[in-house]
Amino acid sequence: MGPVKGRDIDFYVRPAIPGADGSFALSRLQDYDVDLDFAAGKLNLFSADHCPGEVIYWTGPSSIAVVPMMTDIRDGLIHISVTIDGKEMRATIDTHAPDSYMSVATARHVLGIGPQSPVISAGLGVVNGMQLARYSYPFKTISFEGVTVVNPHLGIYQDARSRPDFTRFASRELGEEVTIGMDILRQLHVYIAYKEKKLYLTAASAH
Repeated sequence: MGPVKGRDIDFYVRPAIPGADGSFALSRLQDYDVDLDFAAGKLNLFSADHCPGEVIYWTGPSSIAVVPMMTDIRDGLIHISVTIDGKEMRATIDTHAPDSYMSVATARHVLGIGPQSPVISAGLGVVNGMQLARYSYPFKTISFEGVTVVNPHLGIYQDARSRPDFTRFASRELGEEVTIGMDILRQLHVYIAYKEKKLYLTAASAH
């Protein structure tokens, strides 16, 4: 990747990915700080050898969020806490997911939202190559320690955790979760400090 070189990297062989030759997980870059500057369309890699907190190099952010994170040793995904419409939830950062979503069970248990809610609409969507019933709901906000995305699009999918091939839900022990995909992430400037175990976030337009 640019001047950065790696050795002995395993790749999975899987069906074709639309629009790409392959998928590269951020967890492969844990020896670096990973900077996702969506407004500029850039991925930057920085040395992790710096004083804690000295990472914000872009100027003029109206608000900066510093979010503690955990990395799953099984799949390398990043887990954080977020607040959706006033309710704190555990979230997974997944740059491979084009959309953000939660299960019906999570929406009902944490937010009190169900398929019979008067403002919800039903349709179909695809998660992990599976077509599932998808519900839409007018969420107001999702907040990351002070940085807020207004009117986020979060799909609500039928709860398929009992199906053995539905790995995105089946691999998790807790139901109170939401997956944060690229539709929300591209509204942010995301700096991943793996060594510090923190995410630094601002609005994507803040430079």
